[in-house]
Amino acid sequence: MFSLKSKEQKMTTPLGAATVRDGIVRASPWRYRGTLIEVQWKQERSAPVDQVSAIRAEFDRYVDLGLAELGVSEFPAELRTIVPECVDFLSDDADWTLAFRCPEWPDAWWTVDFKDGRIAGHNHGD
Repeated sequence: MFSLKSKEQKMTTPLGAATVRDGIVRASPWRYRGTLIEVQWKQERSAPVDQVSAIRAEFDRYVDLGLAELGVSEFPAELRTIVPECVDFLSDDADWTLAFRCPEWPDAWWTVDFKDGRIAGHNHGD
């Protein structure tokens, strides 16, 4: 019998230990205010070391820009905590995307796309 579930592989990258599944590499090279930040990119590309270093150097600014773009200050009180979770380099329309989540609502997610250091759009869902 065949399994439709792909197997996760472990590997070492310039960004540290990572896993690969379905052609996506995922590593968690740093913490931000207690949360591990995951970085993901397509397996056929090299690890985005320089880009991650530049983003990390200004991560506070990017988080603030993202939260403002999403209008988090207007979110309902039930969504008390919105935290950055992932920086991904998977989009063909943006240089990179910053994903946020809410611990009180695990199915909710928000993303903010960045291109040339500026916000290029955002999405949300649950």
